[in-house]
Parts: sequence; structure tokens; C-alpha cells
Amino acid sequence: MAEVKNKPNTEEAAVLTENEINEQMQVRIDKMHKIEEHGWKPFGYRFLYTHRAADIAAQFDELSEKETEVKMAGRIMAIRGHGKTCFMDMQDKTGRIQVYVRKDVIGEENYALIKLMDIGDTVGITGTAFRTHMGELSIKANSVEMLSKSLVRCRKNGMD
Repeated sequence: MAEVKNKPNTEEAAVLTENEINEQMQVRIDKMHKIEEHGWKPFGYRFLYTHRAADIAAQFDELSEKETEVKMAGRIMAIRGHGKTCFMDMQDKTGRIQVYVRKDVIGEENYALIKLMDIGDTVGITGTAFRTHMGELSIKANSVEMLSKSLVRCRKNGMD
């Protein structure tokens, strides 16, 4: 009779050890302390948004034509740095939108905050709606605010 090999359960394989969790959390706590050292608050204050992701998508033509300022709050689902620019995927209850951040627009000190952000952090973005040269609906950020620093790993679907 052939030997049956047990395949590892993918959920079990994805589970981090307690030591790995503690290391990840410590890195995030260290970033939180650096945020505080810069004088920024890592938790708990109010951000008055004007639009949600779905609103920006539905009203894109009007918003981009008039260069209307939009304010959106959401969770960072992905972040990609490119030297003096950065792209973030942000998600709120209505959907996802890409955010484009330039160091020369938000300033060097505020750009330092971007480098301390992680997936799962909640941020407030003020900017204008536009499409990238690839056609991606995006917000060109004029300012970025930390609303809540995530100290634990974000779940895959993000908004649970």
C-alpha cells in the first residue's frame, strides 16, 4: 500500500509563531515611538472627511475637472515607495483608492511620517482626484495625517 503524506494545512502554515508576532509588534511599537518623537499623535483624534472612495469614483469627472479638494480617511492596504514619491492603496467601507504622495508637495518632515506607516494604519488624506498615466483613479495628496497606528498585523480582507 502506498504511503499517504499529509499536506500541511495552509491556515496552519500561515500562522506566525509567537516570537514572530512579538518581533512584528515590537517593530510597529518602535515606529509608534518615532512618530511621537516627531510630535505627531499615533492615536485618536477626529478627521472630518468630505468623500468616501465610492463617492470619488462616482463623481470623478466633476471632482477632477474642478480640482475639488477631497478629504478621505481609510486604512492603508498597500504602500510602495519610489524615492521622493509614494503610492498607497487606501480602503474605506465603500472601496479602495490609490493615493499618490510627493515629498516636495507634503514637505520633508511630513514625508518622514510616510516612512513610519505600515499596512493597517488608518490615515486621513487631503488632495485632488486625478488619473495616473496608467489610468488608475487616484488622489494626489496635499497632506497626510496619521489617525491610528496599527500595532498588530492587518487581516487579509482589511475591514473586518
